[in-house]
Amino acid sequence: MGGVSWTAQRGRPDVDDRRFDRPVARETADAVDGVDGRAQRYAGALTPYAAVALTIWGEARGEPIEGMIGVGHVIRNRLARYKRYHATEQSYRGIVLAPSQFSCWNPGTDPNHVKVLELARRVAALEDLTDPAWVECAWVAIGIVEDRLRDRYGATHYLTQARYRDDPPIWAPRLRWVADLGSHVFLVEPPAPALTQEI
Repeated sequence: MGGVSWTAQRGRPDVDDRRFDRPVARETADAVDGVDGRAQRYAGALTPYAAVALTIWGEARGEPIEGMIGVGHVIRNRLARYKRYHATEQSYRGIVLAPSQFSCWNPGTDPNHVKVLELARRVAALEDLTDPAWVECAWVAIGIVEDRLRDRYGATHYLTQARYRDDPPIWAPRLRWVADLGSHVFLVEPPAPALTQEI
């Protein structure tokens, strides 16, 4: 039995879920720019569900469920405009592994990076993962990938409230605030100005 073994806690169904299963033997030789060798080794084994769940786990585990869902929606919203976010492929995996986009996948920038790589190894090896934080992130990922969780904000970016307040990155001021969820601020790119032509 592989993948996520669900528990009945918090009202979630007790089912064996195979959406996360993709044995390491099926790894591709694709290199993913911006991710170190260990992540490249497992990247080919990640299903869309696993790529989203691992990113939510690395970026928002311990946050309220609304914050985890918000991070998941940012991933999904970026998928529609994948080239804008330096993704090498139009896939959930391509979005989350794009260089300098989600800090938990960037070596040397986030203490969660090594933890996410270890969890990615365990997911790719089809280990039975019953940690409550992982189960919750996996549940959210299924809702995101299967479009079962309504997106109320359309956010394309997020960062911690402390960073937004004290030391915002250069890209933050051009974005519009849409929500505070947990310890994160969610932002959206403003629509492009309409082109007008004088006659």
